[in-house]
Amino acid sequence: MPKTLLQINTIVNSGSTGRIAEEIGQTALASGWRSVIAYGRNPRPSKSELIRIGNDRDVLFHGLRSRVFDDHGFGSRKATEAFIREAEKLAPDVVHLHNIHGYYLNIEVLFRWLARTGVPVVWTLHDCWPFTGHCPHFTFAGCEKWKTGCFSCPQKTGYPASFVFDRSRKNWEQKRELFSSVKNLTLVPVSDWLARITCESFLGDKKIVRIYNGTDTDTFSPQSKGCAVRKKYGLGNRFVALGCASAWGQKKGVKHYKELAERVDAGTAIVMVGVSESLAKELPKNIIAIPRTESVEELAELYSAADVVLNLSYEETFGLTTVEGFACGTPGIVFGSTASPELISPETGFVVSPGDVDGVLASMNQIRSRGKSAYAEACRSRALSLFEHKTQTGKYLDIIENATNGGGVRVADRIGRFLSVCAGMQRKLNVLGCASVWGPKKGLSDFIKLRERVPEKDLAIVLVGLTEKQIQELPSGIVGIRRTESVGELAELYSAADVFFNPTYEDNFPTVNIEALACGTPVCTYRTGGSSEAIDNSTGFVVAQGNIDGVISAINQIRFRGKSAYAEACRSRALSCFRKQDRWAEYLSLYEEIG
Repeated sequence: MPKTLLQINTIVNSGSTGRIAEEIGQTALASGWRSVIAYGRNPRPSKSELIRIGNDRDVLFHGLRSRVFDDHGFGSRKATEAFIREAEKLAPDVVHLHNIHGYYLNIEVLFRWLARTGVPVVWTLHDCWPFTGHCPHFTFAGCEKWKTGCFSCPQKTGYPASFVFDRSRKNWEQKRELFSSVKNLTLVPVSDWLARITCESFLGDKKIVRIYNGTDTDTFSPQSKGCAVRKKYGLGNRFVALGCASAWGQKKGVKHYKELAERVDAGTAIVMVGVSESLAKELPKNIIAIPRTESVEELAELYSAADVVLNLSYEETFGLTTVEGFACGTPGIVFGSTASPELISPETGFVVSPGDVDGVLASMNQIRSRGKSAYAEACRSRALSLFEHKTQTGKYLDIIENATNGGGVRVADRIGRFLSVCAGMQRKLNVLGCASVWGPKKGLSDFIKLRERVPEKDLAIVLVGLTEKQIQELPSGIVGIRRTESVGELAELYSAADVFFNPTYEDNFPTVNIEALACGTPVCTYRTGGSSEAIDNSTGFVVAQGNIDGVISAINQIRFRGKSAYAEACRSRALSCFRKQDRWAEYLSLYEEIG
């Protein structure tokens, strides 16, 4: 009998989360699994077997109840109990959760069953709702109550809206109790930013492994119909700036698109996709408003016709439209907020400060000046190397297979513990240092100076290779780890870090710099011996010995752009310049030459 994968999501084969669940299901089917998707509303065709949880009436009453009592996720009890009876007949080997909010599911009924059965659970976190008392996003509101316990929610009237009571404290407490009750739980945040945030929540002690969302790079590819799309919407030869969203609002930056429309010249067209009839009436006449479409082919044609894809959102746990644009050879411009900066590299677009319309215009002008073609190859390459959907869904199957074998996710477990240590101290960026023997020449005191200069809430410092005495003498705010002979554990630590800092004062050619690059982690190093030769402008920063101000500046640049903006270049440099097989081959050539 084939193993059974049961996925649960609000919608099926629609929108970003629905398409992701569909693709995971198809990957499971191709690997001999039985795939079942349970959903709440908006049925669409699927290759998987489908189970609807409840009906339209259940969704309506759940929504009405939430608007009064603010208990979203605790309605739909009978519908969920009926679904659980169906799920028990399936006897799934793994349950994979996606969005379990959306007025269709009772989380208490679901998690009591999951805890009772002990079935392995994988939960892809597409937003922050699993660890807040109300909202799916909190950055725009500047709220951090979710870290210690929600109350007096500043976004009570936002989705999932409540217009009477505020139950955020009770919701937070119940979620913590319910979600913590499932022991065999692997969390999959879809970005590094969301992984760090998750580690700061009550879920921080769970197994955590980040998997970026994928996109179908066969469908989303440079389209020959771009000219036809330009003709259809009267774009002509104008410079086209495209924005896409399933639901537009203040947090998606609507007012900035309006401002751009007022400031661009006649040679520029602003196009917005996913616009409702009511919003279309509010937009300036020179914005081309296109309704939401479920056709990925039409979306690919629009991305291909554009010169730049704008994502002026203040809150993104990933930012799929940016990646879909890359796959079609189109560069992006994003706000430097939440997960968006992780997606962009210098070769594929620009990151500007949130709300900085002048910066958006300047970036658009740079792309117009160079031409879209100057970015197209790098954009397509980045989509293929980091966000190709078959590769990304394959990573899920690895987790699912591992879970059924009782092994969990060993790498995720170690990285999760590492990040949890950092998150427990309420830090934002992870800086790693590594040496076999630490001393003054290795720059141990420089890490201490860095700790003194940067607030603990902004930076985590982890040092590997210390003696027990050195660990005991470390100041508060630096995590010390004993030396390890496990290269696997070192690779996991390099991978978990955002920055590798090597403040050595004497070194011919430090291997640690290369190891960090090979794990996709940018390097900040002193201009010492051969230390600076390992990196270039796309993989890190070289500063003068002892220049802590320069180190802080480098770290802040990496913080602003995100580690992922450097990861591909770091890995590429390690492979092209420092691959050990190539180096050993050089020795063999030397032997033959002198032999």
